[in-house]
Amino acid sequence: MSHTTPTRHLTSLVLAGLLVASLSACSSSGDKAATTTAATPTSAASTTAGASGGVSATAGGSSSGGATVHVADSRLGKIFVDSSGKTLYAFNDDTALTSKCNGGCSSNWPPLTSDTNPTGEGAVGLVTIVTITRDDGSKQVKIKTHPVYRFASDSTPGDTNGQGVGGKWHALDASGDPVAG
Repeated sequence: MSHTTPTRHLTSLVLAGLLVASLSACSSSGDKAATTTAATPTSAASTTAGASGGVSATAGGSSSGGATVHVADSRLGKIFVDSSGKTLYAFNDDTALTSKCNGGCSSNWPPLTSDTNPTGEGAVGLVTIVTITRDDGSKQVKIKTHPVYRFASDSTPGDTNGQGVGGKWHALDASGDPVAG
């Protein structure tokens, strides 16, 4: 039986993620959103998955750098939230490399953007957190295969008013998958 340290295991995962990101960027689609950047842990101590399944990464919305995403408890179970505790949502019409919510849509569903690469904090887990390039050139955070947004009608941390809106908007569970309903 082989034993590897958590840091060695994470290093392998990060390298695999970088390889996937590199291959995606080299695709022949010509899609400018194909440029992605892999999450980078902030310290060796932050690279192991916690028992709670918590996931954190830094990225964010301010001109000076990043925002933070992590997993929090909600009425929907454990879901991804931003640094303010606001629920993060996926839009069914998006693809892994393209946000379809632009213009007026992004007024109601502001994308979570980052001037820097998403950076892991705490227990990173196995969920890939990267950025994609939006139509306006900004970098939007993507969790697993979903560009993520907040909902303008979520006024306080923990609100999940966007869940199921139009049958197309869903919070993301701790594994990065849309919450049903």
